[in-house]
Amino acid sequence: MRYLYRTYQLLIAAPLLLLITALTSIFIILGCTFGNASWLSYYPGKLWGRAMIRLLLLPVHIEGRENMDPNQSYIIVPNHQGAFDIFLIYGFLGRHFKWVLKQELRNIPLVGKACEKAGFIFVDHRGGPKKIQETCERARTILRNGISIVIFPEGARTMDGEMHAFKRGAFQFADQLDLPLLPVTINGSYQVLPRWRGVNFVDYHPLTLTIHEPVRSEGHGTDAERTTMEHVHGIIASALKPVKMLVVAIAAAALASCQTPASVTGTTNLHQLEGRMLYVKVYSNGTLHDIDSTRIVHGRFNFSQNIDSTVMASLFLGEESMMPIVLDGNELTVNIDEKRNLVTGSPLNDSLCAFIIRKSEVDDQIAALPRRESQMLLAGHPHEEVLQLLRTEAAVLHAREDEIVTRFIKQNMNNVLGPGVFMIMTSELPFPYMTPQVEEIVTLATPAFLADPYVRDFVRLARENTERDRSVTP
Repeated sequence: MRYLYRTYQLLIAAPLLLLITALTSIFIILGCTFGNASWLSYYPGKLWGRAMIRLLLLPVHIEGRENMDPNQSYIIVPNHQGAFDIFLIYGFLGRHFKWVLKQELRNIPLVGKACEKAGFIFVDHRGGPKKIQETCERARTILRNGISIVIFPEGARTMDGEMHAFKRGAFQFADQLDLPLLPVTINGSYQVLPRWRGVNFVDYHPLTLTIHEPVRSEGHGTDAERTTMEHVHGIIASALKPVKMLVVAIAAAALASCQTPASVTGTTNLHQLEGRMLYVKVYSNGTLHDIDSTRIVHGRFNFSQNIDSTVMASLFLGEESMMPIVLDGNELTVNIDEKRNLVTGSPLNDSLCAFIIRKSEVDDQIAALPRRESQMLLAGHPHEEVLQLLRTEAAVLHAREDEIVTRFIKQNMNNVLGPGVFMIMTSELPFPYMTPQVEEIVTLATPAFLADPYVRDFVRLARENTERDRSVTP
């Protein structure tokens, strides 16, 4: 049955979906340029979303439509399981809305231009201190007559099927625009096509969209935003079904045959972490797997795991990724504090620690730009002059950050640090793609680096996606 379904996808569904996507994009571009932009910016996309799911024969179930007021604008916040979230929300939510999208999506041939013509809101996460204010002002002009905006508060699709920590953007919008949030839970999209598989065959699985009652913040400011964010996270999670993952036999056999003990001792001075669970996860067979867990007690925690080779792992606090760590048989020390999290105790971890400090120094300078903007404006400097200056500084800082990451990966291509940091870097991309930074790294890569399973799969998918986009560019 699976063979027949994949044959249908390859010979029938895929060509039709590519054709429908191209035609829909062209129709929106021309229609919004010469016709009724309000109508044409939404309904063709809605039909496209339905077509993408119906042609793949995927069943859809919707719950909670009665929770939406047709005359009320919302900040709609769904969890982000996979690529099919887009089709499910677009085709079946039943609301006129605009997407808030990453700036990188402008570069998708035809689709990026169609999104621009449809009036979707692009956010450049490297756009400097004015990005939130600009996005809010753009949103004010379109949030009328019940039109809403959709933002994925996780920021990116999950790699492991779990819902992760939310970013503040959507909740800042809701605060500044004084609009209710509409929590939405998506189930099934990860099983249809998980992020780590890239552009690939889909698996047959039901899709469910659960629309919850709207939520309004009880106040304004950072504390109110965080409280609302935690409340909404809990609402969405309440309807989320667990993703059942199978750990393949080869991974189990590898763990069973481990010989070298890896000891990790840690401390934290953050009282709010008392009693919380920490997990050590490793990447294998396209996803992250737990290999150990512990609870923080009196500000202390420890792991003891047997390994048969040096491996790059990640330390998670619940569902939130805290920091990378190299398990190499040495006794390691982890410190978690308010400013940054660090691990020491072996040459590889010391090198990783130094890299994190260098990168964090640049990140801190970037984070300080909004405060500098306020200070300069209060000092009487012209607004446009301030924005131009800080925009230039932001570009320089981001270029410096990219150079730090690229140089570190090049220096560690023959050990686990290179592929590990490469995975962290590329996980921020919306999908595997040969960006200039990735191209530079891959061009000078060693055979050992290219043989890493994650690097190998990412580069293959990235080249396929890039080549496909070039072939359809007018």
